[in-house]
Amino acid sequence: MTEKEVRNKYSLAQVRAAMEDINFIYHDKKQFMSDELATLETQVNFLRKRLKSHQKEYDLLMAIAADK
Repeated sequence: MTEKEVRNKYSLAQVRAAMEDINFIYHDKKQFMSDELATLETQVNFLRKRLKSHQKEYDLLMAIAADK
């Protein structure tokens, strides 16, 4: 949503009345997304290591094929 759409949808009174809920939802979602990001970063690191290992094996096989 754009800022204009948010401002049109919620009045100042509504936002002030819901501040506790807004803060809770924000921090809850932020923590969830941070946890999810950490999980994805772990997966990416694992796959990078596997790719590097795969590349080393390929390079070795090519060296053997070239009789080096």
